[in-house]
Parts: sequence; C-alpha cells; structure tokens
Amino acid sequence: MKSVVLSLLFLMSFELGAKPKVMGTEDLKDKISVFSSDVMQIKASLQTLDKQLDNQNQTYLLQVKQEQKLESEINKMKKVATKNKEKILLNLEQIKKKYYSVVLIKPSEKSLEESVQEKVILKDLSTESVMLEELLVENKALTNVLGDLEVTLADLREEKDQLYSILNDLEKRKGGLQENYFESLESKKKLEAELTRQKLERIAQDSKVNIFELVPPFKNFQRLEETPQGINFYFDSDRPLHSISSGKVVYTGQLANYGTVIMIKHDGDLRSVILGPFTSKVSRGDILQKGQLIGYASVKGLKDQEKKIYIELREKETPLMTAQYLNPSYRL
Repeated sequence: MKSVVLSLLFLMSFELGAKPKVMGTEDLKDKISVFSSDVMQIKASLQTLDKQLDNQNQTYLLQVKQEQKLESEINKMKKVATKNKEKILLNLEQIKKKYYSVVLIKPSEKSLEESVQEKVILKDLSTESVMLEELLVENKALTNVLGDLEVTLADLREEKDQLYSILNDLEKRKGGLQENYFESLESKKKLEAELTRQKLERIAQDSKVNIFELVPPFKNFQRLEETPQGINFYFDSDRPLHSISSGKVVYTGQLANYGTVIMIKHDGDLRSVILGPFTSKVSRGDILQKGQLIGYASVKGLKDQEKKIYIELREKETPLMTAQYLNPSYRL
C-alpha cells in the first residue's frame, strides 16, 4: 500500500504541478510566538529609550537656560567693564591736563596765588590718582571674573553640544527600533491572518464532510476496508464500476502492478483516485455524474485479496480521511 501511495503522489504532482510550500499551523504558531516576543522586547526597549530621551531633553534644556543666564551676566559685566575703562581714560586725561598745567609754569614765574593754587591742584591730583588706582584694581578684578565666566560658558557650550549629539543618537536609535517594531508587528499580523485563514479552511474542510458525499463504486460489494487515507471495496465477481461522485476526468491510465487508475476532479480542490483491476470506459476531459458508469471490474486471474477497488479522496496533494466522506449508510 505504501508503494501505491507513492505512485499516486507522483501522479498527483504530475497532474497538479509543483506547489509552493505552505507553512503549517504549528510552524505559524512558533513564528507568531517569536514575533510576539520580539514585539514585546522592542516595545520595552522603546519605553526605556523614551525615558532616556526625556531625561536627556530635560538636562539639555537646563543647560540651555544656564548658558543663556551666563551669557546675560557676561554681557552685563562687559558693559560695566567698558564704562569703567572709559571712565579711567577720561580721568587719566584730566589728571594729565592738570599736571601739565602745573609743571609747565616755572617756579620763578609763579605768583603767590599761583603757588597756592598749585598746592590745591596737586592735592586734588593725589586724591584722583588714588581713586583711579582703585578703579583700575576694580576693573582688573572684573576682567578676571569675566575671563573665568567665559571659560565656564565655553564648558557649558561643550556640554550642551555633547548632550545634543547624545540626543541625536538616541533619536536615531529610536527611529531604528520603531522601524523594527512596525516590521515585526506587521509580520506578526500577517502570520496571524494566515493562521486564521488556515483555521477557517479547516472549519470549511470539516464542513465538507456534510456537503460532499461519496458513494461506493459498486452497488453490491462484499465488504469494505477503511485505511487512514482511503477505502478498499472487495468484490467476488465481474461487475460494472461507477463514479463515486460527480466531476471531471483529469487522468486515466495504467499503474504498474496495481491496474487501472482514474483521477476525477470534484468541486474546489477535491480530487478522487480510483485504482484497481478494471477496464476504463472514460477518457480525460469527460464530465461525470455521481453513479455514472466508468468501467468494468474483473476477477479473472485474481486472488481473493486482489479482488478490490481502492478509492482515495485528496485536497490538492493532501490525502483526506476518505471514509468520513462516504455516505453514512455504507460506513462500518
């Protein structure tokens, strides 16, 4: 029987042509499980990445505020330093003028009044010089502070640029993860759709038991023998052979050591195979009705175990449990 099945498989593949491999239900479930795990892991990674992005954004915004505040302070201090410088230059010019007004007059040419005035001017110059020195010290200190602040500002800007670079890297990683997430999700949905389709197909297949029904190839047979895939109908005398259901003959010929074979295409993708010691009376392309004469079975020269007709029902290339489709009144 194993060699019969192999021969039938060869004939079916010859008739139907090469078929693309379809993923089975268990394989689909395994793949869906893998993609579900991937989707959950990517989703968790995205959530972690979003938290990192949020934290880095907060840090970046804080750095921007600190930079702006420091820039404002530096600008204010620069204005003060500029005013101080202008004031120093003005005072220095005034001191020079006063000094030259005194030293350019010869002592012998000075009157008593001018000598007194000179003393007053020199005292004022001394006071103004002290104030100028204090202003110079203050401005120098301000310049030093400005230098320190500008170094701090440069450090802040460098940190801000580093944070910006980190943010860009995180955004790129997020984009890649999102792409992987949607690809995995789409693959999972496709596999789930295929699994649903197969489930519906099985339901439809199960329902065919009720809507597609076979009859025996003989009106009177000795006994029948159910196999996992087909049915053997035993007979003890020559008799006419009938179509087990309506359909179209797609193949008729001889199968070495097993006799004649007829293949009939029924509704949808259902096909039946009739095999055994009989003479065919149909040709390829013939349209048959259920119970129509298709040949004559003979017992001539056969042993009892050889006096049988084997039938098998297939959907595409897949054998079905043929006995389920047999009219209930004939079942064991």
